[in-house]
Amino acid sequence: MGLTGSLCKQGLKLGLGLGFGLLSALPGWGLESPVSQSLWGYSGLLNVPTADVLPAQSVYTGLRYFPLNSGLSGVANISPLDNLEAGLVFGVPPANGFSALAASLKYRMMDQARDQPLSLAVGATLLGLNEDPGSYVPGNNAFISVSRGFDWDNIRLVNLHGGFMGGLQGARLFAGLDVPILDLARFKTEYLGMVGGSFQAFNFGLSITPHPSFSIDLGLMQRPNQTFWDRDFVLGIAWHGDFGHLLAASPEPVPDKPQPTPSAQPARPGQGDVRLRILDRSDIVALKDVAITLSQQGSSEVYRGQTDINGEVRFERLPSGNYEVRAERSGWNPEVRLISVQADLETFLELALSGQLGSIQGNIEVAGGGTPGELSLELLNQTERSVRRESVSGSSYRLENIAPGPYTLVVRQSGEERLRLQIRVKGNAESQYDLSLPPAPQPVPTPATSAAPTPAPTAVPAAPVLASVSGTIKDKQQNLIGGARLELKNDDLLVITLTTPEGKYIFRDIPQGVYRLTLSKEGFKSRVFQLTITKSEALEHNFDLEPEKE
Repeated sequence: MGLTGSLCKQGLKLGLGLGFGLLSALPGWGLESPVSQSLWGYSGLLNVPTADVLPAQSVYTGLRYFPLNSGLSGVANISPLDNLEAGLVFGVPPANGFSALAASLKYRMMDQARDQPLSLAVGATLLGLNEDPGSYVPGNNAFISVSRGFDWDNIRLVNLHGGFMGGLQGARLFAGLDVPILDLARFKTEYLGMVGGSFQAFNFGLSITPHPSFSIDLGLMQRPNQTFWDRDFVLGIAWHGDFGHLLAASPEPVPDKPQPTPSAQPARPGQGDVRLRILDRSDIVALKDVAITLSQQGSSEVYRGQTDINGEVRFERLPSGNYEVRAERSGWNPEVRLISVQADLETFLELALSGQLGSIQGNIEVAGGGTPGELSLELLNQTERSVRRESVSGSSYRLENIAPGPYTLVVRQSGEERLRLQIRVKGNAESQYDLSLPPAPQPVPTPATSAAPTPAPTAVPAAPVLASVSGTIKDKQQNLIGGARLELKNDDLLVITLTTPEGKYIFRDIPQGVYRLTLSKEGFKSRVFQLTITKSEALEHNFDLEPEKE
C-alpha cells in the first residue's frame, strides 16, 4: 500500500473527537500503529476521557487535519438527554479511497457542578473499531473516568481527571489536566499508560475559543525517548450549539379564556432580565453578600453579581436561553437552580440557603464581683424571633449547632433582662463572646404619668397590591410531589419556583394582574390555570397531577 497509504488507513480509521490529538507517524520508525483520535465530546485531549459531557440537547461537530499524515477526520456528537452523550467519528477518504466509521457512548453518574464531590462517568470508546492486536489505541474499550475542578474566588483554576480503560487485553491507567486561560483558551495535557505490548504516550494541546460556539484546536503527541518523527500534529476547527428550542412544545392554551394582548412596551429582541432573591432557609430573612453566578447552557458566557441588603440582585439584558444559577456564601451551603430567560420578560427566582452550623461560648462575670447564679440565655434573629433558649449556671456557657448569621444574645435572671449583646455566628467555627453583667438593678419608683392628648389620625397612602400564592402539589393517591415546576407568567412578569420535598410551594409579592399558572413534572401530565390577583391577600391553591401513563 505504501507509506502514505498505511498512515492514512490507520489515522483516518481511528479519527478524532473533540480535544486535540495527534497520530504517531511512521511505522518504519518502530511504531506498529498510530494513536487513536478518540471521541470525548467537548472535553479531553487525545485518548483520555474526562467525566464531562455535552449540555443536554446540544450538538458538536469538528474537522481535523493531520499534516504528517496528509489526512482528514470528522466527528459528530450529540447529547439527547441530560448526562448522556453519543457520537460518531469517521475518516474522509484520501487518494487511496479509504474511509472508516466508529461510535462512542458516555454516561455521567455524578456531577461536581450539582454539589457533588466530583464528577464520575462510564462509557465505551470507538465501538466497531478493527484495531491491530499490538496497538495501544483505546478502541472497543470500556472506561471509568473521574474529574475534579478546583476554584479560587469563583474562578476555575484547573481541572484534573483520571481513571482506567481497557478491554479483553487488559486495563491501562490514564490521567490529565486542563487549565482555563480566561474565557479565551484552554491548555490541556494528558498521560496514557501501557497495556500488553503497547506504548505509553504524552500529549499536549491548546484550544482557542474566539466565539462561544467556535473553537480552533492545535495539538502535539510525543512518545518518550523516541526520535523527532515519532510524533504528529493536528490542526482543527469545531462548532457546537443547542437544538433544545426545536423540541420545546408550544404552551397549552387555557380553554375558553381570551389570551391577553401583548403589551406595547419597547422590546429588546432576544434579551430578558433576571431578578433573584436569596433568603435564610431557617428564618426566611434576606441574605446579603451572596455571590451569584449565571452561566448559559451551551455557552462560555458567565455573569456574576452579589445580593444587596434586601437579599436581591438583578441582571439586565441577558440573551434568551437556559441558565444555571449558583448561589454561594461563606458559611452557607451553596444552591444550584436552572432558569429560563425569555425575551422582553423579567424572570424572578427565590432561593433559600441553609447555613453550616457554628457555635458560641464564653465566660460570665458580674461587674463589682459576685457570682452570676442561674441565668437564661436567649438568641433572637434579625426579626426578633427567638431561635434558641437555654438555662446556664456557673462562670461559663456554650451554645452549639447554630445557623450562621447575626443575632441578639439576651441574658435574663429571674425574668429580668440583665444584658443584650449583638453577636455573629460563623459557619463551621466557634466564636467567643464573654459576658459582663451589670450589678442587679435597684427598684425605682414609678413616676406618675399624665394623660397625653391622642394625636389625630394621619391618612396613610394606599399600599401597592402585592399578594402571595401558596399550596401543595399531590398525585391522585394524595402522595406529596417534590420538585414539581410552577411557572407564573403574564406580559410583564415571569416567576418560576419548585415544590419542596414536602410538596409545598409559594409565590411572594405578586402584583395585581391576570396570570397563567403552568404546572409540570417529569412523569406527570402538565396542567395550566388562569389566576387573577385583585387585592393584597394570601391565596391558597392546592393541585393534583395525573401520571402520564396509568
